[in-house]
Amino acid sequence: MTFHSTSRFNLFFISLSLIIFCVFSFGGSAVIEVSSQAYLTKYETKKADIEVQKSKVKETLNNVAGKLEETSRLAGTLKEQVAKVQVEIDNTNTAITQTKLIINQLEDQIATNQRDLEELIIQMKELIFDIQKANQVTPLESIVSSGTLGEALSKVYNLTGLQDKAENLRIKILRTRDELEKNRKLAEESRAQLEGAKALLASQKSSLDDLLQKTQNDEENYKRYAKNLEQQDNELNNQIAQAEREKNTDAVKYRQEEERKRIEAEKAAAPTYTGGNGNLNPPAGGTSTRGATTNCFYEDGSNPGIPEGFFGSPTDGYFVREFDGCGHDGVDIANGIGTPLRSIADGVVVKRSYAGNGYGNYTIIKHTLPNGRRIYSLYAHQNSVPIYGIGTFVLKGQQIGYMGTTGRSTGSHLHFSLFSESFEVSLNDGCLYGGWSHSYCYKPSRFVNVD
Repeated sequence: MTFHSTSRFNLFFISLSLIIFCVFSFGGSAVIEVSSQAYLTKYETKKADIEVQKSKVKETLNNVAGKLEETSRLAGTLKEQVAKVQVEIDNTNTAITQTKLIINQLEDQIATNQRDLEELIIQMKELIFDIQKANQVTPLESIVSSGTLGEALSKVYNLTGLQDKAENLRIKILRTRDELEKNRKLAEESRAQLEGAKALLASQKSSLDDLLQKTQNDEENYKRYAKNLEQQDNELNNQIAQAEREKNTDAVKYRQEEERKRIEAEKAAAPTYTGGNGNLNPPAGGTSTRGATTNCFYEDGSNPGIPEGFFGSPTDGYFVREFDGCGHDGVDIANGIGTPLRSIADGVVVKRSYAGNGYGNYTIIKHTLPNGRRIYSLYAHQNSVPIYGIGTFVLKGQQIGYMGTTGRSTGSHLHFSLFSESFEVSLNDGCLYGGWSHSYCYKPSRFVNVD
């Protein structure tokens, strides 16, 4: 084959490679994204249905909460009213007790008056007898029979005094009896009124007790209903969380499968060959694409003096994307979520951060070469917050995180980059973006085993 025909052959394969790369890198990713969105629609629909149920439960719960508050307020008011009525009943009972004591005292006085009355009656009988005896002697006979005038006058006055005393006793007895009877009647009437008031208060308290009991029963029913609704709301929240977990799990599996299909298609269409060392090689007479530079604007094509074997592998998995086409400033290694990530050499963690629209959770480690030069390794899309913080010294092969798909990622994989010392000036975490302040990257496969 002539030089010109060989050149045309190589040009043909280069053109074909670029076309395939563009189709799968841009068009393919769009198809995956659309398919993925369609695939995830059922989870969003399920979530929307659950949200509708949650909304109804929430509305009902709010109504029940309002009724519960109103019922609790009514129960509190009724308790206060029952307490007030009970105080009135207690006061009435006290008044009744005092009235009974007064009545008992009056009855004792009446009994005493009765005894006095009986004694007075006896005295009256004696007086009457004396009067009758005195009446048997006429005043003239009494004067004639008297030895002296003074004795005669004394007999007349004595008769008059007996009559007056009898009249006074009679009046006293009648007044005492009338006064006691009057007081007892008033006391009985007072007791009857108090007993009536007590009966009325007891009736009011009974009605209030019944209403309070009903209100408290309603309150307990609303509480149970509210608790049941809260349990329903929690269950719906759990269903949403479960649906979200299922969506994420299935989405990752789906994207991994799509990524695997895309990679297989790229491999099947790529105009390269596999050499004995497992690296991709161009047609005979070319140089290794793994070791070659790409001449991209952000690439550092120099050799900083890295000894052979100085760097270890950052993780286990299968190689899915190279540092290529001036559109990817690292390599991608895919595997399941949670696959351990390892430091490629001894070093110090200089950054641990999160970028939602890019790297997701990521770590940057500074490595010092035997000649004093520095290289910075980046581990992106980690499944969770990286293990070690800034300033932590890590050893070669030490686990520093877990593979994941956080940030801008379509499946579980590690995006691995190597920055030159330019990172110390730019402090830019990437080489592809950042304008004039971007860092410069080494092609990882030149110095690190990424297979």
